[in-house]
Amino acid sequence: MRSRLAAARPGSGFTLVEIMVVMAIIVMLFGLVAVSLGQFTGRAARSSTRALVQRLEQHLDQYHSITGHYPPDGIDSPVRTESGEALMSTAALYYALTRPVVAESNVGGRTEVREHDLGVKFRDSELTPLDPDSPDVREIVDGFGTPMHYDNTEDGVFRPQRGE
Repeated sequence: MRSRLAAARPGSGFTLVEIMVVMAIIVMLFGLVAVSLGQFTGRAARSSTRALVQRLEQHLDQYHSITGHYPPDGIDSPVRTESGEALMSTAALYYALTRPVVAESNVGGRTEVREHDLGVKFRDSELTPLDPDSPDVREIVDGFGTPMHYDNTEDGVFRPQRGE
């Protein structure tokens, strides 16, 4: 009785060269996809950062219109949390923008103190905690995950932070 499985015929498989050619084509296609994906994510991160900067500009203008000055940066004037932690750069900016703003105004010859809620909200992807034990202390990061730089230069002097 003959076996139903036929023996492999010589020349009926793939050669090593054919397999190598197919593998090379697959690797080139994966390379093209990886480059395209890298460019796509880079563009997305840049546009996300642009949108964040525009929102920050609007919030800063709103803060300035209420108080008459921009939020402190923690370098020129100290910014401390309720627990006494010192903040700088975008951590100080985040702290100032997410807390109610107290402003004095002169109405009819008397001073009126009012509290303004700016209603500033950030996405979790735009923030990174400075200290895991203090969830309220966060720093603003760009689309690439790098902490941003905030320097209140109302006096006309730019002060780099972190050796920048």
